[in-house]
Amino acid sequence: MTVDFEECIKDSPRFRAAIDEVETDVVEIEAKLDKVRNREFSHRTSRSPLSHASRRSFQPLPCTSQLTSD
Repeated sequence: MTVDFEECIKDSPRFRAAIDEVETDVVEIEAKLDKVRNREFSHRTSRSPLSHASRRSFQPLPCTSQLTSD
């Protein structure tokens, strides 16, 4: 969202409404990010077989030169 510079200087109701809208969006995004962080942390720290399988799936693949040894 963009607001004219004059609106900002005047501290108009439109400017205040724009700030409130953006603040609300930021709070919602932060809440979603916290939820993702918490889920990721719980998955990483759990001892379930699924967790171990997912960790292995994210291991880097060996280089092809390491696979073909003469």
